[in-house]
Amino acid sequence: MSIVDSLISIATGKLGGFGEIIFYVNPLKTMTFSDAEHNSSVEYAEHKIVGEKPKLEFIGENLDEVSLNIKLSSWFGVNPAAALILFDEYRSNGDIFDLILGENVLGEYVITSTSKSYKDVNWFGQITELDLSVKFKEYN
Repeated sequence: MSIVDSLISIATGKLGGFGEIIFYVNPLKTMTFSDAEHNSSVEYAEHKIVGEKPKLEFIGENLDEVSLNIKLSSWFGVNPAAALILFDEYRSNGDIFDLILGENVLGEYVITSTSKSYKDVNWFGQITELDLSVKFKEYN
């Protein structure tokens, strides 16, 4: 292992991941997320009663949903086009993986949607910076 590899492994902060997508921070490459939102909810049925207020009946839990904003930038050592291909493949194929945020393994999830905002393209037409919003849904 070279000195550079040793420094990178010491300074690498693993922030989570999904399949082969790893969120990390190190001196040469950074792919991290912001504005992480984890939503949990339950379902109720409402039964109308003549002349009275309706009654609620607890049905059960809904599937959890997680959304992340991810900056893919060549300035941070990431190839935005290559990273985008992996996110899109996972979404299109319905791939199921553990979603990990920090030290929390949230369980099995799928990518339900991606939204891309192209921030910069170089004069060769290559994407150099992209903001990606990803929505995950619990797979049960």
